[in-house]
Amino acid sequence: MQGGVLRNIPNALSAYRLAMAPVLTGLALTGREKPFVFLIVVSLITNIMDGLIARAFRLQSQFGAKLDSIVDDATYVAAFTGVQARSCWLCAVSRAKNPHSPRIHPSPSSVPPAGLYSQPMTPA
Repeated sequence: MQGGVLRNIPNALSAYRLAMAPVLTGLALTGREKPFVFLIVVSLITNIMDGLIARAFRLQSQFGAKLDSIVDDATYVAAFTGVQARSCWLCAVSRAKNPHSPRIHPSPSSVPPAGLYSQPMTPA
């Protein structure tokens, strides 16, 4: 069982995840949450499957290990982008619903006067 189609399955799963990383990033940045969540779950499942298949059938290779490591990083970047994009979308929606909510970056008029918070801290 060392050759043929079976040998390429773990690498094909990794190649799929590599192809999906920019797609996931694009979905995250455009606010398409449902397709993003679906595809990130599929990518994480294929990550588990490629390692299990490679170990179960003794199909590990240096190339496969390096490819998997690179693709893991790309998937993590896409997932992190999705988390960050979601928090930005939530801030934007919250701000749109409540224009008087606190801003992330205060306007000059909301900055406290000089010296208000500049008192030295003394140990208790």
